[in-house]
Amino acid sequence: MLVEGFYKLLGLIDYLVYKIASSMINVNIDMATKEIFDANKIGEIANRIYIVVGVLMLFKLVLSAVLYLINPDTFDDKEKGLVGILRKTAVSITLIVLAPAAFNFMIAIQNTVVEAIPKIIFGTDKGDRNAAEKEADNMSFIVLSSFVKVNNSNDIGDKGEIVDLESFRDKIAEGCGGGVVGNAANCKYNYMIIISTIA
Repeated sequence: MLVEGFYKLLGLIDYLVYKIASSMINVNIDMATKEIFDANKIGEIANRIYIVVGVLMLFKLVLSAVLYLINPDTFDDKEKGLVGILRKTAVSITLIVLAPAAFNFMIAIQNTVVEAIPKIIFGTDKGDRNAAEKEADNMSFIVLSSFVKVNNSNDIGDKGEIVDLESFRDKIAEGCGGGVVGNAANCKYNYMIIISTIA
């Protein structure tokens, strides 16, 4: 009875771990496919950020000019001098100009990849939410099933009744009434405890 309870506890832990993994797959897909913020609002926020950065750059240039008037010796300094300030300003302006195009390009790549993932891995379209959720559970179960075998068999699908995460949770301790913890000879299923959780 002790062994059966132990295997049931470990099975429940693994069930929860692999359910969380399945949920994380779904959350990633949701975050990538759903439009959380309006595109126009994001554009307005980005434009305000560019204005703030531009004002700060102008302030820095004016401050540097005033400091050169106060201390002309810093004019030729490589970092604090005119050349250093102009180099940093050019880099900043270039980044401000390139940032919107870079973000738009990355968003386009993200959308392409996210649309491809359900088709390649799940065999479903990203709009088919229920099918995607089911396939995310299946992905988790496929990983977990590599650590579970029917005793005297190589596959849990042929002779066993464990076909998904829920049946794993309910049936993993079948036949484990006696024996020693870690020895699954009396159990219906040979379950690689702890290793499955770590994996």
